[in-house]
Amino acid sequence: MYKRQEYREALHELAGRTDDELAVYLHVPFCAKACHYCGCNMIVTHDKDEVTAYLDRLEREIAMVTDIIGTDRRVVQLHWGGGTPNYLKNEQVERVLGMFRTHFDLAPGAEVSLEIDPRIATVEQAAFLKEAGFNRISLGVQDFDMGTQKAIGRMQGREKTLKIYQGCRDAGFEGVNLDLVYGLPGQTRESFQDTLREIIGLKPDRVACFSYAHVPWVRPNQELVDTTIMLTGYEKFQLFQLTVDMFEEGDYTWIGIDHFAKKDDELSEALRNRALHRNFMGYATRPAPHMLAFGMSGIGDVCDRFVQTDPTVGGWSDKLDEGGLPVIKGHVLDDDDRRRRQAVLNIMCNLELPW
Repeated sequence: MYKRQEYREALHELAGRTDDELAVYLHVPFCAKACHYCGCNMIVTHDKDEVTAYLDRLEREIAMVTDIIGTDRRVVQLHWGGGTPNYLKNEQVERVLGMFRTHFDLAPGAEVSLEIDPRIATVEQAAFLKEAGFNRISLGVQDFDMGTQKAIGRMQGREKTLKIYQGCRDAGFEGVNLDLVYGLPGQTRESFQDTLREIIGLKPDRVACFSYAHVPWVRPNQELVDTTIMLTGYEKFQLFQLTVDMFEEGDYTWIGIDHFAKKDDELSEALRNRALHRNFMGYATRPAPHMLAFGMSGIGDVCDRFVQTDPTVGGWSDKLDEGGLPVIKGHVLDDDDRRRRQAVLNIMCNLELPW
């Protein structure tokens, strides 16, 4: 069993490597409503006090880690995932960004990104997020088809999504990305082709097209998914094959696994220059040797140790309230693990095995 002490040892080792840059992930678990298909670690709440209490503990967790590694450590990538990060009010966003600016040093040109749900976003919120310091934003679309949206419990008006997308463009984000999911109930080759055609016409900087994973024993909300109208096996694979073909024809680069980027995007350039990197947050062009994760269910990678915080808000909160790091499991890499990691990363980033 992985002990919290092993994570402390990793942090103390990191404290001695003062020149090493960091990537940081923050998990914001809150959502206004649960979607049937969702596999994320999320909490549906309308309790303002619950959100405030989470942020209080988040601040405590960040302070506990930086008490060990030191403050003003250089961060080259900061990403907020969820849940729904734009569920936070503007003053809460400012509070959390203030925590990071107090404890870390955001490098010039650092990638500061977050995921948003267009259903609860406004054009004004997009402008605020850009002004607050975010430079890359990802909008969850999943699928424009209304039948599929109804089947996954996520009615998302096309016009609202397009309005928020344009609002992000007008706000001046360096990158506006869109997220899709294939293999959802109700999707057909024809309906998904229509969605892909419209997405390509919008010219997002990057697109992530994820495979739907049906795991109701892990996410009970997926019991509401009608699997009788869901493509599986080779028919599902054909949806992704269609995605690859259409994006390449649309002048995008298939970055690998599930990402696409414009030909002139820095991800495409990094792929061509064999400078691409991937971590738990996805593909990156600013590789950092360590990744810290904060909030419930966060997964970090520090000094050859993988670590995960408690995935339940109760367990995460209790561990912090007891004065300890909220770690629940992890793994110390040995030489064989490191070779395997290098092989996997080389396949994912360079589409080849290392020699």
